Amino acid sequence: MASIKIRQRFKTPLQETFNAVTDHQMLSRNLPFLTIEVVKHPQGAPNGLGSVRAMGSPLFRPLKEKVVAMDAPNRQEYTIVGIAKHAVTHHYGILEFKADGDGTVVDWHIELVAKPAFMSKLLLGVIGQGIRQGLSKEAKKLGNGR
Repeated sequence: MASIKIRQRFKTPLQETFNAVTDHQMLSRNLPFLTIEVVKHPQGAPNGLGSVRAMGSPLFRPLKEKVVAMDAPNRQEYTIVGIAKHAVTHHYGILEFKADGDGTVVDWHIELVAKPAFMSKLLLGVIGQGIRQGLSKEAKKLGNGR
C-alpha cells in the first residue's frame, strides 16, 4: 500500500479552516481540471458524515468518496465507494486539523492501492500534487480575506 502526507498551514482559525477544507467543492474551486458533485448527503449537512461526492477528471475515471468519520472541527475521514471494475481498489483519506497560534495546520493523509501495483505511487503523486496545489490556493484565498 502506498501513502502520502500533505501539510498546509492556514492563517485562519480552526473552525473556519475546517469548514473550507472539508467542503466537497474546495478542490474543484482551486483545480479547474477536477469536477466534484455531491451526490448524497444527510439533511442539512452536504459535507458531513455519510455524504458522498463524485469526482471526475480527464486524467482518471470518475470515483465516489464517502465521508465515514467526522469529529468537527478536528478530523474527517473518507473512503472510496463503488469501485468495482476500477483500477483503484483501496483509497482512504484522513484530514486532521490542529490550532496553531493564530492559524491552523492541516495534515492530509492518503493511502491507496491500485492495479497494477506500480500505479499506486504514480496516482498518489498526481493526487498529492493536486491536493497540495488546491490547499495552497485555498490558504491564500482565506488568508487574503481577513
